[in-house]
Amino acid sequence: MSDLNQLMGLFGDSEINTLSQQIGADKTQTSAALQQAVPTLFSAIQNNVSNGGATGLMAALDRDHDGSVLDDVMGFFQGGGNAQGDGILKHLLGDNRGTVETALASNSGANASSISKLLPLIAPVIMGYLGKQKQQSGVADEGGITDLIGKFTGGSGGLDIGNLIGMFTNSTQDNNTSNTNQTAQSGGGFLNIISNLFGKK
Repeated sequence: MSDLNQLMGLFGDSEINTLSQQIGADKTQTSAALQQAVPTLFSAIQNNVSNGGATGLMAALDRDHDGSVLDDVMGFFQGGGNAQGDGILKHLLGDNRGTVETALASNSGANASSISKLLPLIAPVIMGYLGKQKQQSGVADEGGITDLIGKFTGGSGGLDIGNLIGMFTNSTQDNNTSNTNQTAQSGGGFLNIISNLFGKK
């Protein structure tokens, strides 16, 4: 069983049912959203590390994410999330959070509002799982954390964050250059980006 599949095993029927109630989506939508959101957040972590964030990530895992959240995932979800999840997303996604949420909603069938509630709930669980794996694997340097994250990425599902940000930025610049803001506002350009990203999977 792959590392990602082991992590996904934390989200059983009971957890998905609780999440669906918390985010206002049905169980099918919630399950589909999880299948996309979890690898997407790992892609965001990988993108962060690729851009010089390895040392900061290791420090954050050591300081805040020892894996204790995994002792009661259901209880954590029932608590409705916390500011920690939003803080993680701010660090990983920055101003692109809304873009990512819209893209995930488009592919999962859940609406963007539900996705915006889901991500801060699962982000601390993902970081907790990664922190526990770091401890168990004895990771102590940038190469080790890069290799560890690589075990969770590269498979099917989710968005490539680096590509999403790059494509959205390029699309915006092209629209500004050609004075086609009306098309961008209508969502046509952004929907094409989403289609291209998921078409590659």
